[in-house]
Amino acid sequence: MSHAAVPLVRRFSGTERLLHWTHTAGFLAMLGTGLLLYVPAFSDVLGGRPTAKAAHLGASIAWLVAMALVVLLGDRRGLRVTLQEIDRFDQDDRDWLRRRGTPPARFNAGQKLHTVVQAGFAALFVASGTLLWLSERVNGLRLQGTIVVHDAAMFGAVALLLGHLWLALVWPPTRHAMRGIVRGTVRASWAARHHPRWRAASAESPRARRTVPRSAWLASVLILVVGGTATAYVVDDSLGDRAGEEVSIAPPAAPQPASAAAAAAPPVEAEQVVPPPDPGADPLQLAAEAQQLQQDGRLNAAIERYRIALRGLPGRPDVRAAYGIALVDAGNEDEGFAQLRRATRHTPRYEDARLALGLELLEAGRAAEGRAQLRRYLRSAAPGPGADVARAALERDAR
Repeated sequence: MSHAAVPLVRRFSGTERLLHWTHTAGFLAMLGTGLLLYVPAFSDVLGGRPTAKAAHLGASIAWLVAMALVVLLGDRRGLRVTLQEIDRFDQDDRDWLRRRGTPPARFNAGQKLHTVVQAGFAALFVASGTLLWLSERVNGLRLQGTIVVHDAAMFGAVALLLGHLWLALVWPPTRHAMRGIVRGTVRASWAARHHPRWRAASAESPRARRTVPRSAWLASVLILVVGGTATAYVVDDSLGDRAGEEVSIAPPAAPQPASAAAAAAPPVEAEQVVPPPDPGADPLQLAAEAQQLQQDGRLNAAIERYRIALRGLPGRPDVRAAYGIALVDAGNEDEGFAQLRRATRHTPRYEDARLALGLELLEAGRAAEGRAQLRRYLRSAAPGPGADVARAALERDAR
């Protein structure tokens, strides 16, 4: 029998296929840009962390808008029917999971569970991602576990994706199903063997072929490409405007001999009285004030402001690291090192805290711990000033 004579049966409509591939493209874009944020050494691929964050947010917005457009402009009635089929979980599905040989309908129980769980992960992405975005702007929405939920959903979704790809591309009995989501049709013989109840029902009352309007295809592609790029550009601008509010931490200076440090020290003057911090002030403003006071050598006032700022910025490892450095400089080494170590454990990782911890440990005479932290920092650090400082400190310590 020639290939042209093989009977085919329609499995997915144009709207269903477009929705599937729109979700796939958006998910892969979010996964790629998210990995740039999760692994700090990769963020330079897009020119730095702010740009990577903007690209991730742009991909997320494009994904949501494109999915909504497909639903609004496509075959909504057909999508409702498909949703009802997936939502229906009966005794036959339970028997199929127990491998009792029950013939499945259009979707088997595994496919239904996969779709429902992936939809749940998508809802978690949207909820936790929105909270992460808002937490940079609204103090009351800074929830400590949000990033953990976001990351856990990512790991779960990737695990399901890998299983899905294996069944669609590798395992011979199910590999032919890939044709259905690409071309819309599968061989009638395959449908009768793998989904006999659906094949029998479709043979008795075949579903009308409903195609997705060309405008939906075009709109979705434009949203994914142009909309995502434009959104990232606009968001990158806004992040750039806000960058001036963020606390930047310079690595501590290299250790100096005691005589050199004494010679370089400014004359001791009576410290001016610093007004007490306003507990209701913006945490970012308090952190900026603390950094300035720290640079001026007014460590007690700086520490007080850092402590208050961290109540509203618990997820900011840069502020916590600056607080730790101030504590060490004020003579409270144990608490300072504890705060620096806590900053290094933040997710996503903030490696500058590890650099600061290593340098401060060296300066405090805890050479073995300091060298270990600096070597660990260099394993993941991108080429740049921080890596140069770490190498120079290790070379000085080895002499």
